[in-house]
Amino acid sequence: MKLKETEAGQFVIYVVTTRHHYQRHESIKQQFQNYNLDYQFIEEFDADMISKSDLKNIDSDKLSKTNSISAVLKHMKGQLLLLEEPDEVKYALIVEDDLILYPNFKKRLSTIIEATTKRRLQEFLIFIGGGDNKRDISSFLLDSNEILKGSITTAEAYIIDRFSAAKRTAWVKNNKINAPADHFLKSLDEMLGVNTFVIASPLATQGSITGLFDSTLDDYRQRKNKKFLLAKYLARRTFRLVIPRMFGSIIRYLSWNKLFRNSELENKHR
Repeated sequence: MKLKETEAGQFVIYVVTTRHHYQRHESIKQQFQNYNLDYQFIEEFDADMISKSDLKNIDSDKLSKTNSISAVLKHMKGQLLLLEEPDEVKYALIVEDDLILYPNFKKRLSTIIEATTKRRLQEFLIFIGGGDNKRDISSFLLDSNEILKGSITTAEAYIIDRFSAAKRTAWVKNNKINAPADHFLKSLDEMLGVNTFVIASPLATQGSITGLFDSTLDDYRQRKNKKFLLAKYLARRTFRLVIPRMFGSIIRYLSWNKLFRNSELENKHR
């Protein structure tokens, strides 16, 4: 079973991986087991198994690296898999195999999926990764699960619905993919008019950014020492997200306290 239910609907989890990523398989398996979440590996289109027919929708002049081609084909396979699910499966979480989940992942994921149904969102992509990305300063004053307008920056974790998956799949059938997965998803969704969002506080990050795993796609990370990558990640996350959200929480607390005291004073004078 890979189907999971929430109060608001049903979703599936697809993991973009390759058959040789044993360490990453164990990592993702352990993390999802901790939350009692089922998943399905997408192992088709491994770099050493891509055929000529697989390349018919690839613009080889703009996308030539085999690993990048493999990854974007796997992400597009995730779109197709969602459409092949029973109709009651409304959403899919597509992740990459170096994913690192932050605390309370399952509870937060369910809250976000339920919010999409309550808000009647359609044709969307919600990026829930980017653990060290910059955020607009206003987001630090909001609940950590707030869904905000924004774009995908990396492809390690995002939620899609059937409507957006159908749009992407239809486009790919008649056009050529010309960029790596993250850039391609961003530009394609902009072109198709898909609604794109981010979360006020990310739910996950990439293990290859932290140095936990060797990067298979990023030349810069491949050249850097793992300790350097970890230090860089921790510094960026701390100053871009952790400290600002801490101050945001304090401001929210003080604001609510002030409103509560003012309400009490008004009641006393009545």
